[in-house]
Amino acid sequence: MKRWSESPPTAPDPAIAAANPAGYSIPPGTYARIGPAAVVPDGILGRESFTWRFWRTPSWLLTFILCAPVGAAMLLGTVMGLIEGGACWWMLLTGGVGLLLCATVLNALAGRTRADADGLAVRTLFTRRRLPWREVPGALGTRAWAGARGTTGACVTISGPGGRRQADVPGTTRVGFSNRALERAQADRDGILAWALGQGYLTHADLRL
Repeated sequence: MKRWSESPPTAPDPAIAAANPAGYSIPPGTYARIGPAAVVPDGILGRESFTWRFWRTPSWLLTFILCAPVGAAMLLGTVMGLIEGGACWWMLLTGGVGLLLCATVLNALAGRTRADADGLAVRTLFTRRRLPWREVPGALGTRAWAGARGTTGACVTISGPGGRRQADVPGTTRVGFSNRALERAQADRDGILAWALGQGYLTHADLRL
C-alpha cells in the first residue's frame, strides 16, 4: 500500500513579498477599493497601531518651520505697533496674515491620525472623525489642488458618517511639481487599508465595492 505524503509548502516569491508586505491578495475579477500592488507605508508594518502627525511628510514639515517664526513675528510686530501708534490698514493686514500663519501652526500641532483595532481616528484643529474599520474603506479618498508657481498638492481625505464634509488626513499631505503628489497620497490611502487588512481589522469582503 502506497503512502502519499504532502509536498512541503512553497516558499513565497521574494518579489511578491517585497511588493506586498502585508501578505494579502485580492481575488481576480473582484471590484475592490484597493489594488493588489498596495504597499504598507514604512514604519507601521507589523504594528498593532500607529499615529501620524502633520509633519510626517516633508511638505508640512517645511510649512511648519517657515510659518511658526514668521507668523509669531508678524503678530508681535502688529501688537507692538498698535500699542505705540494706533491702528492702520497695513498693521491690520500684517496681523491678519500673521494670525493665519499661526492658525496653520496650531493646526499642525493639534492634528493627528490614529489607527488601532477600534478603527481610524482623525483630529485637526477644527475637525474630529472616528470611524470603525468596516466604514473606513468607503470613507477614505484623495483630493488634489493646484498651487503657486506650477506646484500641485494632494492628500488623503476622510468623510464622516453619512458622507458628511470631508476632512484632510494629517500626515498625508504632499506638494510637488508633478503628479507624484497625487500618486503618493493614493499610495498612503491604499497603504492604510493594506495595513488594516494585514492586521485582520479588515476582511476582503469589507474592501469589495
